[in-house]
Amino acid sequence: MSGLRLGFGLFLLPLIVRMPRNDQGFYQILMALLTAVPILDMGLSTAVERGVSYAMGGARDLQAFGVHDQTTHAAPNVSLLWKIIGAARAYYALLALAAFAGLGLIGSLIVARSAGDTTSAQTAWLAWGIALVNAGLELYSGWWNVVLRGMNRVLESARIVFFCHGLKLILACLLLLNGGGLISVFAAGLVSSFLIRTLSRRTCLRHLPAPTEVPPTREEIRSLLRRLWPNSWRAGMQLMSASFAAICYQAICRESFGLGANAQYGLSINVATLASAVAAVWVNVKWPVVGQLRARQDFTGLLHLLRPRFWYQAGTFTLLALGAAVLGPFLLEWVGAKTQLLPRPWFPLLMVAVFLDLQVAFWTSLLATENRIPSAWPLTLTHLTSVTLVFTLCRVFTPDWWMFVVTPFSVNLLFNYWYWPMEGARNLRTSWRRFAFSRAA
Repeated sequence: MSGLRLGFGLFLLPLIVRMPRNDQGFYQILMALLTAVPILDMGLSTAVERGVSYAMGGARDLQAFGVHDQTTHAAPNVSLLWKIIGAARAYYALLALAAFAGLGLIGSLIVARSAGDTTSAQTAWLAWGIALVNAGLELYSGWWNVVLRGMNRVLESARIVFFCHGLKLILACLLLLNGGGLISVFAAGLVSSFLIRTLSRRTCLRHLPAPTEVPPTREEIRSLLRRLWPNSWRAGMQLMSASFAAICYQAICRESFGLGANAQYGLSINVATLASAVAAVWVNVKWPVVGQLRARQDFTGLLHLLRPRFWYQAGTFTLLALGAAVLGPFLLEWVGAKTQLLPRPWFPLLMVAVFLDLQVAFWTSLLATENRIPSAWPLTLTHLTSVTLVFTLCRVFTPDWWMFVVTPFSVNLLFNYWYWPMEGARNLRTSWRRFAFSRAA
């Protein structure tokens, strides 16, 4: 999976950056809009995966907050497992329809401001239409893969995503090489989303234990959703504020520097996000097991599982960030890119900020496995404050790249970058220093 993510950077990005500069800027706008899709469920996918892992770990029931005490070797709670699946099926069917309508309205208003600046307004609108259909399908189809991960079938889940995203990469490259332009990536994504849903559902049904009761009633589904919702909306608010901030930064950049310069900013964010996604794989594949260990209150097991992967994640990102900062400009020039990364020192500082964001994500995700989201309000306020300051600085002073890098970095430095590592380590019954450097529990 890490190799595939790098493949998107090595093969897809060089083809995208060869598009006309304004088309690249429009592509970044569509990508920013689509970043909202995974979090339109208001965090329920996270709650579903956590709930499935609890059920597989033998939890008696789900609580709005916290975890029931459980014995060390408990059999899966089959009844609870199928109730969660029933609730997810009903919720995402309604959500996909609502998201298609809401995102279609808001996104169309945003696209209307920039489509005329591309090489073909008709192609720009077609790309947005395909992207919108893909967004609705991805939102509904993705929950089966979430259930598969929660069952700790991480390998099967990764194989499905690997195959489908690999096919997406090949189709997108072929379309770009044959003049597909803006529609290429989104058309390939449509095929990928359909296959992920089909293969994930088939695999889940093959591994799920047979239900021991009749399907859950509507009232049981509503009751379960009411217990999932308190943490779901908090996680959703946190994720949605991050997506809102990303869209706002793109909009402020476009208004301050123009659509062409927006491509430069978007490319830098894509490179940093790619490095973060590759590094995070070390930890992400273990969250289902972490949920099961949490349900059993096995803190010694949590320490032994997470400590080495914490360092694998940090080391992988550091290597990728150094490679991007040193070799990135030369590689872009070599492939004939029509844009570049942010100038020094702002791109290296951006990579430092994303590295610290990765640490925040690690510790806040760990706290979330206890079925509580204490980071919701602090991170939401951080995102809103950063956007407000960037907007104000660009209005009051001559816009400069440092405003988009230094401002969010400084706001996070006030609290998030130091508090969550300390709080997360305390949650493991240790300190950050002992967690990072000591082999003892």
